[in-house]
Amino acid sequence: MPTRREMLTAALSVGAWMVVGSPGAAFAAAPVTAAPIGGAPDAQTSGTGLEPDSDAVIRPEAFDHVGVLFPADAGTRIDESGRTTIGRVRFETNGRLGPWQALRPSAEAPDHVPASASDLVLAPSGATGFQVEIDDGVGPFEPVAVLAGPAAADTSAPRLLPMPGATLQAISRAGWGADESLRTWPATFNPVQCLTVHHSAIELEADRTASVRAIYRFHAVDRAWGDLGYHLLIDPEGQVYEGRFSGSDTMPVFDGIPSVGAARSVLAGHVGSHNAGNIGVCLLGDFTVEPPAEAAVDALVETLAALCLLCGLDPTGTTHYASPTGDASRTVPTISGHRDWSVTQCPGDVFAPTLDEIRTRVAALVG
Repeated sequence: MPTRREMLTAALSVGAWMVVGSPGAAFAAAPVTAAPIGGAPDAQTSGTGLEPDSDAVIRPEAFDHVGVLFPADAGTRIDESGRTTIGRVRFETNGRLGPWQALRPSAEAPDHVPASASDLVLAPSGATGFQVEIDDGVGPFEPVAVLAGPAAADTSAPRLLPMPGATLQAISRAGWGADESLRTWPATFNPVQCLTVHHSAIELEADRTASVRAIYRFHAVDRAWGDLGYHLLIDPEGQVYEGRFSGSDTMPVFDGIPSVGAARSVLAGHVGSHNAGNIGVCLLGDFTVEPPAEAAVDALVETLAALCLLCGLDPTGTTHYASPTGDASRTVPTISGHRDWSVTQCPGDVFAPTLDEIRTRVAALVG
């Protein structure tokens, strides 16, 4: 009787898976310029360089999300909810400004690139403008208006990731509408050492692919990474999306069909200085005060189990991570949360404590 690992490897071998003035800083302060990793896309594709109108409201031509870029050494503060913040944003709808919403610092970044941006905030339907207020100590900052862009023209069937007793569907980059003209980050690969779980900390659009496209544009263009920072993303309905580009083959994440113990993942940008050989899986949504949907957790368990089988990882083990591209090292759970690596609340105060249960469920699938 073949083992689960042998069954999965055999299946994969046949090609399946198939801003305005504020207390802390003036809007006119020098803009923050991110250093591109693989060559910057055309500046006209970026939502930065925005100026407020005479009534101190920024009115981009078209946008559906807002973020802020700021210096890597900027200070943060703890707000009344006990979470870190760098400021606030509010949106103009029907000629009126709505309530302030917190801008939270993001801890995702490629290796050797500072984490110097907020998480995105979803604009309400019909929003025509926004204001940003930045906390003292943040320093020069730049507002970013992001437009997710059109849906995919390629509606071909999703790839399938087979597992013993379960089958996941993964939407390819073409399937969720990735504009590949924005991608400038060359794909390089390293032996897999561990897996890291994230949450996007963003309110989702009804069209989940639009949320993926917004994150892609923010990472690739406005933060100048040249691609998405996560390897895989999972929506509340349990649908998996291919993230970081790994080549023109049919295998997301890897440089081909991996053999157990010799899998190599594409270098991405989800845990600063600890990305090489570290596969990032992001659940779409904010799980600070509410847990993810059951379907999303089930898909996460199956995805992590498949990755553990492919890469020969122990889901309940510990990894002594050593970066092959720098001096960074750390001892972490083999399936870790982002907060195991960085000072961050990711993957959410409600969700993070359940990772032990997730590891146990993954181990039961791996067998």
